[in-house]
Amino acid sequence: MKIYIAAPWKDKELMPGIAERVEGAGHMITHKWWELESAPEGDWSNTSVLRQQAMNDVRGVKNADLVLVLNTAKSEGKSLEQGVAIADNKPIIIVGVRGEFSMNVFHYLDNYRWVENLGDALEVLDTIEWLTHHEGV
Repeated sequence: MKIYIAAPWKDKELMPGIAERVEGAGHMITHKWWELESAPEGDWSNTSVLRQQAMNDVRGVKNADLVLVLNTAKSEGKSLEQGVAIADNKPIIIVGVRGEFSMNVFHYLDNYRWVENLGDALEVLDTIEWLTHHEGV
């Protein structure tokens, strides 16, 4: 399955290990945003790099069959990536507790499946019935 992993930027260093687990379970990651050149923290002046990052992230979500979200902190980026997934009626597996770091009405759509940890998320990925029969929007 093709998967896009959305997570807060602060978790960038954790992503290679998480990606290894996802790929080890036989899945492909559509875009590894944590491996790309980035503008220095807080420097929003390198618009060409930032624009390319945004386009790559959106393309990664659109090319995925499913979006896996790590809800470990508030993050506008992961919120937007979820919005792209919802617009494309993609299933979303979200690791964390609903309302802990973010809360909105969209978290109640049928696209979502909430799990406690990455291990549970990998198990849900094997639940083809849920993935192919979610009602979406």
